[in-house]
Amino acid sequence: MMISSFIWMGSSFLVHSVTGRLLGPMSYGTFGIIYAIISTSYIVLGGGVKRAVTKYTANTPEQAGDIRIAGLKVQLFICAIIAIVLFIFSEPLSIWLNDKNLKIFIRYSACIVPVAGILYVYVGYFDGCKQFGRTALITIVHSVLKVIFVFVLLFLGYEVFGAITGLLIGIGGALSFAILLGRHAPFAEKFEQKKIIQFALPVLSFFVCISILAYLDLFFVKALLDDPAKTGFYTAAQTISRLISFAMFPFGIVLLPSISSAIAKNDLNSVRRYIEGSLRYIVIILVPTCMLLSITAKQILIHVYGPEYAFGATSLSILFFGASCWGITNAMVAIIQGYGQPGRPAMIFAIMIPVDIVLIQIFIRNFGIEGAAIATTCTFIMGMILAAITIYKRYAVLINIRTVLKMLIASFIACIQFIFVKPSGLLLLLCYFLAFFIYIGVLGVLGELKRDDMDLLANAIYPGRFRRGVAKE
Repeated sequence: MMISSFIWMGSSFLVHSVTGRLLGPMSYGTFGIIYAIISTSYIVLGGGVKRAVTKYTANTPEQAGDIRIAGLKVQLFICAIIAIVLFIFSEPLSIWLNDKNLKIFIRYSACIVPVAGILYVYVGYFDGCKQFGRTALITIVHSVLKVIFVFVLLFLGYEVFGAITGLLIGIGGALSFAILLGRHAPFAEKFEQKKIIQFALPVLSFFVCISILAYLDLFFVKALLDDPAKTGFYTAAQTISRLISFAMFPFGIVLLPSISSAIAKNDLNSVRRYIEGSLRYIVIILVPTCMLLSITAKQILIHVYGPEYAFGATSLSILFFGASCWGITNAMVAIIQGYGQPGRPAMIFAIMIPVDIVLIQIFIRNFGIEGAAIATTCTFIMGMILAAITIYKRYAVLINIRTVLKMLIASFIACIQFIFVKPSGLLLLLCYFLAFFIYIGVLGVLGELKRDDMDLLANAIYPGRFRRGVAKE
């Protein structure tokens, strides 16, 4: 799952990099707005019904096929609502964003909605069956097709329209592959759609909230700032920063069925172990990554998009911290949903929306695109704290403070080199590798990394070895 997630990030990275260079900041800002709308629909459709299908399939695998059919019926109804809303509100949204040309692009992007909705039900089915390899393959197919067709259509001169078409072809191909993989499913008896709806509605409300929060800053940058190029600069910064949080999504995907299954067996020790272990590994990955990328934000922007995008470097540096908090929050949300409180995360994020709106307007008017980044980061820090409090109240376990301190110390030592050198290109990658080796070494000296951690990594890479170890035990 992590490998497929990195491939997905790499494909998004390539799409945005090439699109930004070929279209320039102004047209790329338009593409950024449309991509944000498409991504918002992905977040909503990949949330409620998909997670309901995952949960019930994990609990009753013998009904997996019936659960998938029920999920598809509910999902298609939601898709119809989203597509109609996009079509009706495309004109007023274009007027608010100071760009009437957006209307036709918004309406065209609505074609992606039903395709994405069906795909996510299949992915939820595979996740519930714990067939994570198939989910990973679908992600890889989607990534490859998206890159190929977006590039071809861009180079043929179709600009924003071609980029959207490439995204549509990519997700359509992934859906065809998912249907092929999932053609053999167990059927037992008809599964009630009512159960899907009861679980999906509160989860869906959460994902509606998080989809609003994910791109609210970009929409306000477009609406409040007169310079269209600044929307392009902020789109570039936001796109790169989100790669951190996307890399953490596999933890949430695996945690939901794992927690749900452990709860069904009344295995509270496993639940606590999943919570503490997963958060520990997330923080081990995120702390040094966030520090390294934040320090070298300007070099990254120039390398990916070109020198003209360097104006967004400060925003990117700040957004890396916000995206890291978002990644942690998403994992904790999967834990909360897994133990049967799907409505609680929605309440947390519903509180965050008005706070974010107020902060964004205040900070954008005073600090421009840097203000949008500050407001977003503050909002996601608040969400992370609220989610952590919710979990701790129920299970009295999170992550050891000493562990966090050791990671901060190790990360600081690993980043010292960037105070003296400002690498770019290949040298920047070499410095990253050196920094991570230093980080791992310092954690080892501090006693934080143990043999079990190395065995876990080796067993993840060589599944056969893992299975033999389990059998031996």
